[in-house]
Amino acid sequence: MRPLWKLDQTLPAGSPFDAGARHDVVIVGAGLTGLSTAVMLARAGLDVAVVEAGQVAELASGGNTGKLSLLQGTQLATIRRHHPASLVRAYVDANRAGMDWLLGFADTAGITYTRRTDHTYAQSAQGMRAVSDQHAAAREAGLDARLLRQHELSTTFPAAGAVALDAQVAIDPVAVAHALATEFLAGGGRCTRASA
Repeated sequence: MRPLWKLDQTLPAGSPFDAGARHDVVIVGAGLTGLSTAVMLARAGLDVAVVEAGQVAELASGGNTGKLSLLQGTQLATIRRHHPASLVRAYVDANRAGMDWLLGFADTAGITYTRRTDHTYAQSAQGMRAVSDQHAAAREAGLDARLLRQHELSTTFPAAGAVALDAQVAIDPVAVAHALATEFLAGGGRCTRASA
């Protein structure tokens, strides 16, 4: 099934392959991470090439849910189990900086997005431990997360509770990747499809 994000998109064709070319930086992958990195490096004056096996936003970037969230399921609790709170806070701060950069780029490129409350749900009483750990790790990292009990939820599926974080983002990842590729190519960057 073709992802929703790709239904009405015409993606940039890229640049012809030049086997003898030399660049300051070569990035593998024309997804959100690769193209964001390419744009930042090109803005800093480096000669950058992106090599992609498929098309812009071919795999993970084009097939994800378009959600930018600092909550990230139970990831914060997982990190906290093995590392000090300061590392979890640094992880959240780095993710926030990345989110802010991407939203700033989206604003400049005219890409719309919406703010929503993100949730990590527990489907049973046993799952509430993981949700509570995520809530504690999020709060310790400086996030204004809320722990919700079953009676506070309005879901169409069974849930014993959730941790919630307001003002997270829903955005079209293919539109962002397209805009990144367009800026990168317009600035003289090279985005080449790798041959098999």
